[in-house]
Amino acid sequence: MQTGVRLPPRDPELAPTSAPPRRWRRRVVVTVLVLFAGALAFGGLFLSNYDPICHEQCTGVNGVVGPGVTDLGDMASPKGESFEAYRVDRIPGRKFSFWFTLSNEDHIPVTVTHIGDPPHPWGPYVVASVRTQSMGKGTTEQGLAVFHPFVLGHSDFVNVLVTMQVRTCNPGQGPMWVGSVPVTFTVLGVTRHTTVYPPTSIELALPKDIACQV
Repeated sequence: MQTGVRLPPRDPELAPTSAPPRRWRRRVVVTVLVLFAGALAFGGLFLSNYDPICHEQCTGVNGVVGPGVTDLGDMASPKGESFEAYRVDRIPGRKFSFWFTLSNEDHIPVTVTHIGDPPHPWGPYVVASVRTQSMGKGTTEQGLAVFHPFVLGHSDFVNVLVTMQVRTCNPGQGPMWVGSVPVTFTVLGVTRHTTVYPPTSIELALPKDIACQV
């Protein structure tokens, strides 16, 4: 008599699947998203600090013109930077103009959209006009154009003539100085604000022989 041996039942063999494992796909997607987020963060940080306009002093044309303007001569700052000093009579209604040159020291072009402080109802002076001219046309008022937003490319130079008007004299207040100009520009669609420093220092002082009439 033959004795049959029962074998334990076997699990059915798994059918081969046609879909490959997808873990590597998820890893690739996560890696790409992380890299993209890092690139966005770096780009935002770069644009928020990007300022190619006149890294130091805006060299080029300079000078202050107008009635009641006195040239005090060349001077030097404690850091050794040279500048021209001027004194302007601080008489309400008096206008004076000063020159400087804007330049782009990087390879990315920017669009200059505004020059000067916005009007302030209680400010001691106000920007009356801003005019520009490209380099090579001289530094006279010929060829000047009323300011419009313009592109400042790499190694471009644009002369700027800012005219300011004194609004108050404030007899109890000491002299004031004008030594910087706010500039607004856009780069790759992002608006940035900077401050440029012309090679001039302008002192607004009340003349001793003129009574202050507010």
